Amino acid sequence: MERAGMDDADPQGFHSQCTFSYDQDVGNTLGEYFLRLNGVGEGAQMNMQPSLLMTYTLEGSTEVAGNIYDIDGDEATGREDQFKVTAFNAAKQEIGSQLSPRASTADCSANVWKSHPWEFLITTTEIIRYVRIDYVGSGVHGDVNFGVDNIRAFGCSDDTTTPSQSASPSFTPSVTSSTFVASRISGVITEHVSGTLLEGVPVAIQCATDSNLNVVLTTDSNGAYLLEDAPDCAYMVYVPLVANDVSGFPKVTVYSNSSVDVLIDVDTRVGVADFEYIVLGAISGYTLNDFDQSPIPDVTVTLECSGITEQRQTDAEGYYLFDLLPECVYTVSVPTMVEDDWPIMEGPIGGSSPLESHEVEIEGVNRNFTHVDFKYLPQGTIAGVLRDFVTKEPIVGEDVTITCLEDESITFTMATDSNGAYEFIELGYCIYAILAPQQVTAVGPIYLGPVDEEDDLFITTKVIDENIRAHGGVDFEYTTLGSISGHIIEWDLSSPAGIENVPINLVCSVNENITFTTNSSGVLGDYEVTDMPVCTYIVTVPEVVDGLPIFSGYDGDDTLNVADVILTINSPDKQNVDFYYYLVPSPSPSATPTGSASPTASTSASPSTVVPATIFGMVIEHTSLTPLEGVTVTLTCPADPSLDDTTVTGVNGTYSFVDVDDCEYIVGVPMEVENVSGFTKLDVFTSFDVAVEIDDNARTGQANFEFIPLGTISGFTLNDFDDYAIADVPVNLVCTELGLSVNKNTDSNGFYEFTDLEPCDYVVSVPSSVDSVGPIVFGPMDNDTLLFSHEVEISDSVREVTDRTFKYLPQGTIAGKLFDFVPGTGIENATVSITCAETDVTITNVTNAAGEYEFTNLPFCDYLVVAPTSVDTAGPIYTGPLDGPVDGTNPLHTTTVVINSTILAVGDVDFSYTQVATISGHTYEDIDTAIPDVFVTIICTEAPSIMFTTETGINGQYIFADVPMCDYLVYVPDIANEKPIVEGYGSSDPLNEAMVFPTIQEPVVEDVDFIYRNPPSSSPTASGSASHTPSATPTTSPDGICPGVCADNCNVECDITCQLLGIQYVEDGQCTHLTGGANKCESGLECCMCTGEDASPSPTSSQTASQLPIPSPTPSATVTASPSATETASPSATVTTSASVTPSASALGDCIHGIVKDLTTLEPLSNTAVFLTCDKGFSASTVTDENGEYVFYNVPEEDSCEVSISEGGDSVDLDVNDSQVTCVEPSPSPSSSASVSSSPSHTASLT
Repeated sequence: MERAGMDDADPQGFHSQCTFSYDQDVGNTLGEYFLRLNGVGEGAQMNMQPSLLMTYTLEGSTEVAGNIYDIDGDEATGREDQFKVTAFNAAKQEIGSQLSPRASTADCSANVWKSHPWEFLITTTEIIRYVRIDYVGSGVHGDVNFGVDNIRAFGCSDDTTTPSQSASPSFTPSVTSSTFVASRISGVITEHVSGTLLEGVPVAIQCATDSNLNVVLTTDSNGAYLLEDAPDCAYMVYVPLVANDVSGFPKVTVYSNSSVDVLIDVDTRVGVADFEYIVLGAISGYTLNDFDQSPIPDVTVTLECSGITEQRQTDAEGYYLFDLLPECVYTVSVPTMVEDDWPIMEGPIGGSSPLESHEVEIEGVNRNFTHVDFKYLPQGTIAGVLRDFVTKEPIVGEDVTITCLEDESITFTMATDSNGAYEFIELGYCIYAILAPQQVTAVGPIYLGPVDEEDDLFITTKVIDENIRAHGGVDFEYTTLGSISGHIIEWDLSSPAGIENVPINLVCSVNENITFTTNSSGVLGDYEVTDMPVCTYIVTVPEVVDGLPIFSGYDGDDTLNVADVILTINSPDKQNVDFYYYLVPSPSPSATPTGSASPTASTSASPSTVVPATIFGMVIEHTSLTPLEGVTVTLTCPADPSLDDTTVTGVNGTYSFVDVDDCEYIVGVPMEVENVSGFTKLDVFTSFDVAVEIDDNARTGQANFEFIPLGTISGFTLNDFDDYAIADVPVNLVCTELGLSVNKNTDSNGFYEFTDLEPCDYVVSVPSSVDSVGPIVFGPMDNDTLLFSHEVEISDSVREVTDRTFKYLPQGTIAGKLFDFVPGTGIENATVSITCAETDVTITNVTNAAGEYEFTNLPFCDYLVVAPTSVDTAGPIYTGPLDGPVDGTNPLHTTTVVINSTILAVGDVDFSYTQVATISGHTYEDIDTAIPDVFVTIICTEAPSIMFTTETGINGQYIFADVPMCDYLVYVPDIANEKPIVEGYGSSDPLNEAMVFPTIQEPVVEDVDFIYRNPPSSSPTASGSASHTPSATPTTSPDGICPGVCADNCNVECDITCQLLGIQYVEDGQCTHLTGGANKCESGLECCMCTGEDASPSPTSSQTASQLPIPSPTPSATVTASPSATETASPSATVTTSASVTPSASALGDCIHGIVKDLTTLEPLSNTAVFLTCDKGFSASTVTDENGEYVFYNVPEEDSCEVSISEGGDSVDLDVNDSQVTCVEPSPSPSSSASVSSSPSHTASLT
């Protein structure tokens, strides 16, 4: 039981996408409590749907009524709710039932019963004792959820009214409205068959006692109508008999009553009047090919009823339709034949003769008749016979199958009749495959089939179409194939020998068309005929060969040169069909041997005096059929040991015992032989002894023997990555039964082999891991799960076992990352490949969310790692591993990685990507005069570690090309060429700073210019010979420009970043940059422009060379580098400058340049910081270009300087004399295009 309309009823209560009020009771008819039922289960077909059984506890009633709620559907699961209410008597027999409307899955508007209760009412003449409600809809049973309420019983034994009175009460008209409960009249109108809710149907409600109380309503989209606050009265609610164009139906007629009486009074405040319509009738169907159900278009279909005749032509799908049909008994008819000769073969189901005509009655609920179909059949035929090839006798009862290759579901099978015949008739147009048996038990396999291009004799194809309607003679013939073999022998007392080139003719006795001819050959006069249909063959040889008459035949009859040889299905092969030729000195019929080489039942041991006897045979190797020379053959006569003899096989593997006496002999060979005919060791394969009897009738005997080599087990040990051989792997072979354990190492091809093995169950095993490679990952398949161990059986039938292979896999690793250069974030889903140079095997991998990739389980090899040249999310390749950009052996997006026994893992094989930009501009003195040699630095604001520095060229231009795409801050010095900056790039920036914003659309930023000039009130001068006494405190000019005179103790070192940015002030040992144009001298700040002994300004340790006053050229200054500076490997170099001319403020300064190299590889090192520190206070720093080169310009003369690659590093002295050297301009790099002016040069190479 559940409380209606409560929030806590959900999800137990009714609540769906169609109606959002709990329990979906628009009419509020549930009251406070109701009974709720659910199906059980998830995701299965409904086999536990809800049902309700109600039982009367007393006498029962004749009527029962109630409400069912939440009749709806679900398109997602295909559920369509419907319920059946059934009444039963005391004997549990059904006495009445009612079926609810069926819900639709189409949409919510089609399911009016989701929000309105459906009321059932069952009236019977018997007493109802049980009422059952069953779910009869479709869908997933776990989705079914409905409610039951307001169950009422009428017609009980103590009721005052009869069932008919309760069903149709007599109303007392009253127009007095009830004042305590609002009244309402409502209902729903549906189409009877589909349950569709009918919108737009007019509904008239008329009071029987007051003609003014009349109203006409129209059903809404839910097929419902509602009249509220109706005055008390006996009303008639009625609808039209026919409704047109409602809810997609062109015309419907009323199915239930067209009017319903409804009473509204003090006791009855709600009236319900539902109506049902039904569509006009329809008859449809198809005309089809009865063979394959394909459509037959353009067939005329006629419909007749009460003098009304209509016709339709079937469309391309063979379909026809007659609709909007009133109730009538109709006759549907079609032609008896179509397509000229296709007769009708089948009419509608349930129809009667004739097939071309069918009656259909439209009445009541039977309104729509589909699949009133008519079928026609083409007349194709395929026929044939199955027979014995030899006897031509029919083969009875064998199945033949035909299949339409255009539609393989069309297959027919039939058995051959008493004549071996089959016939398929009434076949449609198609290409047919005819399949006969591959073998017939009583005869044998297929021998002949129809002549076609099929590979298999038992199958053929035939086409049935409008041109070829019939195929006969599709025959199949069967037989078993056999063989006949024997010898043609010249009898000789010392040694019988074969006779070559004797013709042998073989004819089937029951079919003379089956003949074979062959000739004898070889030392034994062998002949053999194979692939012979089994039959009784007449084998004929000449009576005389080479002057020798025939002496003995095969079958013992009087015709020695003719033998009857019977081949049967159970015994298809006959050997030793032999014929002997011999010139008998004194022929005697009784002495002529007529038996075969096979022994007879004679037990006589007396020697025959008529013809000498011979026992002969051959010894061969079983597999290759190689004759075995040197095998000992023994002849034993148990009855007379004096007749025993021994011989040895010859080069052809043959042996013979001649002139033997009569006896039952045993011919034997050893169980095992060694070193014969190239074989190390052989076991006997056939029996090692054969019984041969010699008597009066059997003068020859034959015993052949076969040997087989001892067992062999072989295989490989391989690298599982590329199947390359792994040598020197120990392989162990064990046979516990024989107490055998043998070890071998694989050769250079990874091959191992154990030979001369006796029959046994062996175990082959290898190590679980090989040091030079890795662990085992693959072994031969057997019953255990051990990869390194495998069971192998050597038996009489299995002597050679090969390819027992074990595979190992190395464990090398290559890993790295792909990232966006500027933010450093990983690049996901990028493909990286590695290729082994030795095997050309390529493996690919995809980076994860962090941009990482990893290749594992790699064998030893030199791998070429290839990353993308560009990625969509970042741009083209920018940096790669060092071997790419440094030595030029690989492009940036590739690198070579070596995996070997020493290097098992290589990580950080990284690649970065970015779009690139170009930033350029000029430094001018005023507007039209360029200022060269000005340091310009750019810093990426998103990643400050990305920084580039260059100098302006002779034309004052600087260029940063191919720098990563980023928002850059451009720095220049406050003072250049002794002039302060007076104009910058951006109005909102400090004069010596500029923000630039290159983009993918506009990657080139130009004309980022800076202008310098002296203010009118100040012009600094300097003397080349005057000395200068530093003051203790800095002084300031009236406009705030530093005067260049500071305390002696201002030599405070700034870090490399500050120096590169041209920062000129320090505070408490930290670099400080002052904005607002020129640098200001303020309280607490030291101006690091300290002087030396002369009066000229001299740079301090925090000032770069580009910030010095630039002197005028002095041609007489000459310098030369001493050899000691370039031959040392120290990390720094000291440069001593000397000149023949005393420098002045106007003199040209020197330059110092060199190369920084990696000590191990001697490769140049790019982007390496280099520091210059001179004894008299001058200092500068820079970074090497892509060629490892660096240069310092404008180094003051008469000073000794130290060059190092780390601050405070060791130095290397470099003496400089007065020879003239021109400073060479370094090669331009992607981040610099600055030109270098000529000046005296000093070289210091650092490693």
